[in-house]
Amino acid sequence: MTTPARLLITMATSRPAVRVNAALEGAGYRTSLLAAVDDWREELRRARPDIVVLTGGAHEPRTQALARAARDQETGVLPLEQEWMS
Repeated sequence: MTTPARLLITMATSRPAVRVNAALEGAGYRTSLLAAVDDWREELRRARPDIVVLTGGAHEPRTQALARAARDQETGVLPLEQEWMS
């Protein structure tokens, strides 16, 4: 039996992030939510995700730094488009 993937979901846009989180948990994935006030470095270390799901704010320096750090530790990054989340 394989272990479900660990996903870290940003809450740049909270309503879509909560919906995405609920759907992924329902499908058996282990998820963590990352609020804007959270220390993303610490959460990336703590959660050790297989994939980081970006729910908006891709143009923001904080989100870009998180994506770079995730890729540097060979963690997948999945940016969701705003149009899809509406």
